[in-house]
Amino acid sequence: MRTLYVSISEIEYNKFGLKQEQLSFTEFIELVNKELMRQNLNKWIELADKYGLSKMSIDEISNEVKAVIKDAKISHWYKCNCFQNIILEFAEECYNDFIITGNTTDFTFSTYKQTKIVSPKEYWGNYKHYDKR
Repeated sequence: MRTLYVSISEIEYNKFGLKQEQLSFTEFIELVNKELMRQNLNKWIELADKYGLSKMSIDEISNEVKAVIKDAKISHWYKCNCFQNIILEFAEECYNDFIITGNTTDFTFSTYKQTKIVSPKEYWGNYKHYDKR
């Protein structure tokens, strides 16, 4: 077994709620993953506030999405591609690996920066066991 020494500040030590001086690599990775998830959640909340989604109920968001799908010609979201842009910005900010969508009208490309854009069938056929950890 190899030993890896990592130095962190007292603030970081307390932030991660560490109780012992030694951790297994798996425990360390789990702590880092939790912190990354927390940071990503904060980014999602920030972006939801930016686009006014945090002021909408789930039903209102769902109805807006349905309006885009049902009548794309009159939907404000569709005309300016706002909805697509929101999804892409969320994916970029949160380092998402995938956008899984059946919307081939707006998502005509297969990748956006680090994010793969795939259909549900493609995801389940090719990536269902994907785990970058």
